[in-house]
Amino acid sequence: MPEGNVTAVIEVKNNSNQDGRFLAQLYVQKPYTEYDKANLVEKSAVDFLNSAKVDIPAGGTVEVTITVPTKYIASYDYKN
Repeated sequence: MPEGNVTAVIEVKNNSNQDGRFLAQLYVQKPYTEYDKANLVEKSAVDFLNSAKVDIPAGGTVEVTITVPTKYIASYDYKN
């Protein structure tokens, strides 16, 4: 199984004149390869990985970091 982490960093800007809260969501779309087709590996079209809530002041910008273990991106091949 793959070890390590995948980290996504995004910048969120609040263009309004009121403070706000934002829910950043991280999704992944894994390629469906020839190996997957030949070995009947099933994969979802899109997987939700994690999310993070942040408070953003009016007119402000906040950097959001979401880190996920790579094991959540792996596919399982039950034949091999």
